Amino acid sequence: MLALAVACSLLVSFAWASEEGPPLLLGGAVTPRKPPVLLDPRLPRGEMRGAPRAVAGALLCSLWRPVCVEPAFGRAGLEVLERAYEEHRYGLSLPAPRADEQRPLVFSRAEGPVAVVGDAVAGRGFDRAVARCSGAELTVSAARRCVVEAAIIAHTPATASWLRAGLGAAMALELGAAPDVQAGLRQAGQDPQLGILTSTQTVHDWQSTAVHQVPAFRSARFFEYLSARSSAGLGHAGFLALVLGASSTPAGASRYDAEPDIMDVLSATLGHEAGALARFMDDYARYSFVDVVAAWGGPADSARGLLEWVVEGATLPRSLVLPRPLEPSGSTFVKLKMTAAQRKQTIAVQARCEAPVSYVWSVMRWGDQQQQLTTLPIGYLERGTLYEARVEAMEGATELVIVGTNMGGVDLAHPFDPDHGPHEGHGCQLYLSVL
Repeated sequence: MLALAVACSLLVSFAWASEEGPPLLLGGAVTPRKPPVLLDPRLPRGEMRGAPRAVAGALLCSLWRPVCVEPAFGRAGLEVLERAYEEHRYGLSLPAPRADEQRPLVFSRAEGPVAVVGDAVAGRGFDRAVARCSGAELTVSAARRCVVEAAIIAHTPATASWLRAGLGAAMALELGAAPDVQAGLRQAGQDPQLGILTSTQTVHDWQSTAVHQVPAFRSARFFEYLSARSSAGLGHAGFLALVLGASSTPAGASRYDAEPDIMDVLSATLGHEAGALARFMDDYARYSFVDVVAAWGGPADSARGLLEWVVEGATLPRSLVLPRPLEPSGSTFVKLKMTAAQRKQTIAVQARCEAPVSYVWSVMRWGDQQQQLTTLPIGYLERGTLYEARVEAMEGATELVIVGTNMGGVDLAHPFDPDHGPHEGHGCQLYLSVL
């Protein structure tokens, strides 16, 4: 039940940048649960349910709000957590974390970045939990992330931890300075092939054999996109995208039954049309590309790691193999710098990818001032592996950026599910020529 059993029943309309279609209502119609996916039972599905734990030691608690901090953070740390709670509950008018004077929201000291975990609350019906936060520093950004994630845990604890971390990071960034989030998103921009809705946190470079970490909250840019496309208040679109997926896990289960999830909410929002969901994800991929280039303060060529290939038009025809496989909800970007003659000709684009998952492709035309001119969507084929397009000449267009996104999925009845791991990547290749 996607839209009835949630604490916040507001509907959010999305206004597309192109203004070509009607607004979208976040939530859509109530639909029956999907039949279970027949997967190896040893594969992870849903995160572990935490048992209630008592907070040991003395705490410094607020007289006004149900929040506490360890004494090491001092009065300043407590005031920061109070401020974040009031911003969320009263400034943004979003549902609050599950906390009261008997069991407040506690921020404890621990090594490492901000971490928020939930403890399941026994009861009937929909899953509920209380949250506790920890981190090495209690900054304003850390406090905001703590409160946002705790509120998600209160209503939909089955939400994947990396998704609520993304929403918390996005809202902290929108509310003010969040250097930790900015640095993480800048790093994540170098690995667009990783799914924005997947749990991967380690990347192995096949060329150098080096290994580097990527932030768990890299989905923050996706929640920024929802906010940018929404007519609702700050943070509401992303918050509802998660809490509308209220789940009900059988008693005694060690893992949450994370159904429905954010992909179900988005699918219902778009009328359960696979093509509409694919175009939605393609729109996000192009938004992400422009956002990353702007954040790095230079032309797209300087966005290290963002572009898989930068092709000089004089070298066409070219057949290119994408060096990094695409995870579900991950994207790839290839730039073609057209010669003076090619700017008046038609360019053929052919993409071929591994089965059995779905992909969505489009081509952006860019001008010589690094401005995006138009977008040419390539026809979406459900479970298609071969995509072709003819890009006609356009005055002022000097470059093409080919954009591809892996839609994932198990079969036609079961699209990509962020709670089903591991998240397998798939390879693609491109062929570019002049007609």
